[in-house]
Amino acid sequence: METTTHGPGAAAQLHALKLAARSGHIRRATLALGAMFPRRNHAIVTYHDGARLRIPLSDPFWSRVLVGWEHEPVVHTMLDAALAREPSAKLFDCGANIGYWSARCAPRAEVIAVEPVPDTYARLLETSEINGGFVALRRAVWSEGGETLEVSWTPNRHAAASVTGRRGARVASVETVTLAALHAAFAAGAPVVTKLDVEGAEIPAIQGALPVAHDVLFLYEDHGRDPAHKTTAYLLDHGLTVTSFRGQNPQQIERAEQLDEIKVNDYEGYDFAAHDPRGRWRGWAGD
Repeated sequence: METTTHGPGAAAQLHALKLAARSGHIRRATLALGAMFPRRNHAIVTYHDGARLRIPLSDPFWSRVLVGWEHEPVVHTMLDAALAREPSAKLFDCGANIGYWSARCAPRAEVIAVEPVPDTYARLLETSEINGGFVALRRAVWSEGGETLEVSWTPNRHAAASVTGRRGARVASVETVTLAALHAAFAAGAPVVTKLDVEGAEIPAIQGALPVAHDVLFLYEDHGRDPAHKTTAYLLDHGLTVTSFRGQNPQQIERAEQLDEIKVNDYEGYDFAAHDPRGRWRGWAGD
């Protein structure tokens, strides 16, 4: 990974962030330094395969990437395994945020990134531009397309955006799209990896994908604050195979109650994969 800084004093700002990371106070340091240096200061991260990210040095969440933090290692494992199995697969990055996974996968897969928050979508467009122009849509993935929902969010909070309830300080309207519609528009018969990070809208998003579930591998989050494991239970009830990749070997989930032993922190999100055992992805995780 190569990092280049841009802006007055940006190199010194990044150096200070790296020093702060040694004590574990990266968020606090990012905000404090962001008030001292120009807000336009940023860094461009270039990975070994050419994937690129533009990260403002004042961003309290994504600045962690600049000091060696690995974002969602379980998702990385699942994506690598999926794209190794199906090199022609398309990635639907839903709830793409600034496009971290879109960028990381752009060198090896066609990416369609979906993000509902206007401010974050603007940064997603920047990520698209510096990675060759993958498709970026400002939509909310939902059970029905063409509806209008309200998305709420709080600036500087990575995981605060929601279309399922008023959680944030700001609100905007957003049009919905279904995964089945994205499949019809962009898949062209190819297998699809759908990364769902949609903050409570997982079940409506999956409902909108059921007509094409035979082609789709779902990578989704079942959050620790949901003791009923509703998303996993929904997938199992609809006949999909659910797999956990947290250990040394993939573990098939046969009952939602198995997540009681996996989801041990109510403040953490837990990532799983799901697929139709009779569909395009059958056998990909040893099922």
